[in-house]
This record gives sequence, structure tokens and C-alpha cells, in this order.
Amino acid sequence: IMLFIVSNVITMMMESFPPPRGQQDVLDVLEMTFLVVFCGEMAVLLMALGPRGYFTNPVTAFDGTIVITSVVQACVGQAGPLTALRTLRLFRVLNKLANRWPSFKVLLKAMVLTAISLNYWLILFALVLYICTLMAQTFFATEFHFNDPDNFDFVTNRGDFWCAGTEGLDISYRQDCIPRAN
Repeated sequence: IMLFIVSNVITMMMESFPPPRGQQDVLDVLEMTFLVVFCGEMAVLLMALGPRGYFTNPVTAFDGTIVITSVVQACVGQAGPLTALRTLRLFRVLNKLANRWPSFKVLLKAMVLTAISLNYWLILFALVLYICTLMAQTFFATEFHFNDPDNFDFVTNRGDFWCAGTEGLDISYRQDCIPRAN
């Protein structure tokens, strides 16, 4: 299972936008394969531990939550809001390593306890960050003006391409060098 988790993390790191031709199909097949393997692992552990034992153990409950989230994301589609929760899959590696490596588990536990003890500092930091953001919006509200027209014919000669050498490619590959206001 650890090999599948590491392979899943590697395939997640290979994703890019826009995806290279053909690579996205391979990544989708691999992701579905990993999802089937992780669902199988969850089913075996559910049968072995029972639902109560599975969800009272924080390690297996975390894995189950990630698998259920991945299944819901696969049902909804890739563009859903659950795409951001895919990042939690990376924590499965830490979770599995902590179970097999006691000194690493002690280190992770110390880091979590430190983060918990910093809760008031984090609240204060978030408040200061929010105040600084409001100040920056107020100070620079009238400083930046962008003109983002629908037609760029006045900027270039009619018929010239923005990105030289990309004439034969799909439109999604030809927009990287177009200046944007946002």
C-alpha cells in the first residue's frame, strides 16, 4: 500500500496546466487505479476491524476520510470544489511513515503539540494579516488601472500571433504569453 501511496503522490506532482497531450489520459487512468486500490484497502480494513474499530482509530479514520472524499470527487468530476482536498492525500505518506517509524512519530507529535500551543499566536497572525490586507487595498485602490480589452488588434499588427511559434497548437497552449490584467 505504501508503494501505491508514493506512486499516487508522484502522479499528483506530474499534473500541470495545460496538460501535455496524452499525459492527462494516462494520469486519469492511474488515478482511477489508485482509487480502486485504496477503496479495496478500506474495505479490507473495515471488514477486519469493523466499522467501530475502523473509525475510532485516528489513522484509519483519516485514511477513510481521504478515500471517501476521493470517491465523491471522482463522482462529481475533476472541476468540483473537492479538488482542493486532494492535497490531504499527501498527508497519507506522513501518516503511514509515522506508523512504521517511531522516532518520526515522536517528531510529528511534537510538531502537532507545538502547533496546538500556538493557537493564540495564529489567531493574532491571521488578524494582523487581515488588517494589513485591508490597509493595502485602501492605499493602493486607485494606483493600478488595467485596460483589458476583448480585442488586441490595436496592440499588435492584425494577423500577428501573440506567441510566435505556436501557430499550429491548440488555443489553450497559445495563451501563455498574452498579457493579462489579473
